[in-house]
Amino acid sequence: MGSVPENDVLELLNQIGEAIALTFGKDCEVCISDLDTPEKAVLYIYNGHVTGREVGSPLIDEAKARVRNTDENVYLNYKKKIRKNGPSLKSSTIVKKIGGRNIAFCINYDCTQVEAMQYTLMNFLQTSSDQEDLDILGINTPSALAPIIQASIQSTNKPVSNFKKADRLKVVRDLDKRGILQIQNSVRLIADALGVSRYSIYNYIKEVRKEDH
Repeated sequence: MGSVPENDVLELLNQIGEAIALTFGKDCEVCISDLDTPEKAVLYIYNGHVTGREVGSPLIDEAKARVRNTDENVYLNYKKKIRKNGPSLKSSTIVKKIGGRNIAFCINYDCTQVEAMQYTLMNFLQTSSDQEDLDILGINTPSALAPIIQASIQSTNKPVSNFKKADRLKVVRDLDKRGILQIQNSVRLIADALGVSRYSIYNYIKEVRKEDH
């Protein structure tokens, strides 16, 4: 059985991309790019408004770094932002050699609406309680830390997608006062929840502790 022609494979990827974009709606971007021509990388794209790209757009810097640092050319279900004040994206990228070209198939989902829904639902489900049953020695697992971090985020009364630096500092300060930052893996979980890097969280910790002293 002979190999499938390069154009046929690309057309199949194009059809799969269109199907995914139509199935998941306008917040789901699917982009197929030629990594060997970064100055005009985008071959096919659906819902390009998510990242502001169109056919013929260049490869973005984040994509270049992601491809360089990806084991086995596959990176699934990660968070990213391509602009400082842009939306939080949930993404997956697969890179394969097709014919003589390195082709990237990338899905970017704009989580802005979902985060707003999450905030609304959590705000609705929140109840008043005078008791806070927290045992610091018993919350050193990600599953136990996550709701505490989310509760601190919800106390700001706005979704993460609308956060400014002051909001992130407020969350970090609250968690620091409660001793959460001393727990293993807490910085990583907080960074993921706020959609920023761990380096940013460490800077926020320094800033709030300096202000508080």
